[in-house]
Amino acid sequence: MRRTTWPVYYDDEFANKALVTELTTQWHHNLGINVRLLAMNFADYLPKAMQAPGFDGPFRLSYASASSSPSDYVGDLLTAASVDTSNATRFVDRTVEQVFAHEAATHYGPRADAAWHAIEERFCTQLPLIPLTFNDQVWAWRSSIGAALGHRLDRATGLPLLRECYRRVG
Repeated sequence: MRRTTWPVYYDDEFANKALVTELTTQWHHNLGINVRLLAMNFADYLPKAMQAPGFDGPFRLSYASASSSPSDYVGDLLTAASVDTSNATRFVDRTVEQVFAHEAATHYGPRADAAWHAIEERFCTQLPLIPLTFNDQVWAWRSSIGAALGHRLDRATGLPLLRECYRRVG
């Protein structure tokens, strides 16, 4: 049975609606795919993304790694240890785990680059994720600025958590 309309879920914070609207407009014009956008607040979105059975259609997910190191994003997004925390896709592959543990994380330079490429290739051939955007952001913080929970940046968006920050006195 072929669906005529697909639900597309997204977190309704930040610029997610504009991004998902533009993407799904292109899907419709170029592929003939009809969609129904379903905005969710983050409190409802996160449990659905992180727990089985998950979403019944495409969903917009963003993630900000703790650093620009491939080890951080591969460890957070593609390993069994991070399933139901930051690995929302629940992707688990023994080969990826072995390459990650024994090659990529222990070597530097061209040998590590080849291992990272192998991990990404294997992942992309097995799981239908479509990278939409990529960016690198750097934020400068004065030493007098603290964070209530210890994190100044949101792990999902990479944006400053201004509501969590405060100015230290003294």
